[in-house]
Amino acid sequence: MRTERSAWMFCLFFLAVPAWSQQATSPGTQSPQNTSPIDALTRDLQAESVISQAVAVAGGVKALTAIADYTASATATYQQDQHEVQTTVTIMARGLHKLRIDSYLPGGVRSQATTLGKTTVKTESGTVTPARGQTAKNPGNLALPSLHLRSALTNPSFSLSYMGIVTLNGQSAHFIRVTFGPPHQEDLMSIRSSPWRTTDFYIDAATFQIIITQDVVLRSARYSALTSTRYSDYRPVNGVLVPFAISQDIEDQQIWSLRLDQITFNTGLTDSTFEITR
Repeated sequence: MRTERSAWMFCLFFLAVPAWSQQATSPGTQSPQNTSPIDALTRDLQAESVISQAVAVAGGVKALTAIADYTASATATYQQDQHEVQTTVTIMARGLHKLRIDSYLPGGVRSQATTLGKTTVKTESGTVTPARGQTAKNPGNLALPSLHLRSALTNPSFSLSYMGIVTLNGQSAHFIRVTFGPPHQEDLMSIRSSPWRTTDFYIDAATFQIIITQDVVLRSARYSALTSTRYSDYRPVNGVLVPFAISQDIEDQQIWSLRLDQITFNTGLTDSTFEITR
């Protein structure tokens, strides 16, 4: 029973977050420096320049726009009873808002799919239930965070704010805040001000690779969780840089990590792939 419960929580952490209430923290020990004042009605030119370079490094607008979907196989690691447990997973995504993860557990396959904010889980026994917690805003960028940046760069509905330079584990990173729609002044003070609309990107100042993305997921008006997804080991795949090492923290506690084995673009996934039924 404990093994099944741990595996259940591991699967849910990919797409939904439980009701944890903490104060927001940055991914490093230092606060942003040289913060620039932002005009709430414009796209900050420095932020746009950094994002343009990051998108170019990732493969360019044309190559990223050409990716309609992707399928990846990976080894996932999570904690169970103070021990690391590994399992094989298949990740399928279409656009930014559709994601499916099939986890191959000892008792069978557990599937979880999100489509436009609604998440459904199918257990090894075939039981289908809606997932608890609130779904991540852009689950489809799990293995390709550059897809979100490309969308922010080319879609004028996104506001881009340059928040300054931070130091993460001894390396300098650009801190960019991406908000869907015009940000309010308080959005520049805390990501929690508009959690459904805002994502923070930390981009390596030397390589322009995405190091960390941060989101806040709300459970209710009182409870929220700061989620940090970390990316490393970038490798070129068909002209696009892909992070083959991915991990996620919730309030600075690592929940899971992924090591990609392979990833394929444009495999022909359809809407039915993300429909889980009994």
